[in-house]
Amino acid sequence: MRLVDDYRGPGLDDGTKSLTFALLFRAADRTLAAAEATEAKLQGVELAAERFGAKLRD
Repeated sequence: MRLVDDYRGPGLDDGTKSLTFALLFRAADRTLAAAEATEAKLQGVELAAERFGAKLRD
């Protein structure tokens, strides 16, 4: 995972920021299905929401 963008400015509520991350999902033994990568991403978002109040942008 790497941080791609950190935006703070017009269009966001005061005191908030919009972070964009690049994620790479791989399995050593096979090609992952899109649903598997999506599920892993959503689990990460859920964890970030619990720990930091994060949410996906609409």
